Amino acid sequence: MLKELIGYLDLPDSDYWYDHGCNVARSIIDTSIDDFMKKLSNEWSAWPLMRQEHLAYILGESNSASELSLINEMLKSVSPDDVVYRAKEALDDYNQNT
Repeated sequence: MLKELIGYLDLPDSDYWYDHGCNVARSIIDTSIDDFMKKLSNEWSAWPLMRQEHLAYILGESNSASELSLINEMLKSVSPDDVVYRAKEALDDYNQNT
């Protein structure tokens, strides 16, 4: 399932990503949020920039403590501004959902 998730996160920025790909990627995570968050916490910082940004874009839709932990990890990272900006949006979404 992680490979499938990565396949969707690696879709180029396009209407297809924002209209479909992000929803499918999020639904994959939702199948087992805590398991995915553990895996993602160990890997995301080594990923290409676009994949990191797409991951941050889809976070914040649950009330999982492990998802919040990953969002906070992204906020404190040395990732480029685009990733941190998306993580801030994810934190806002998370706070609205709890």
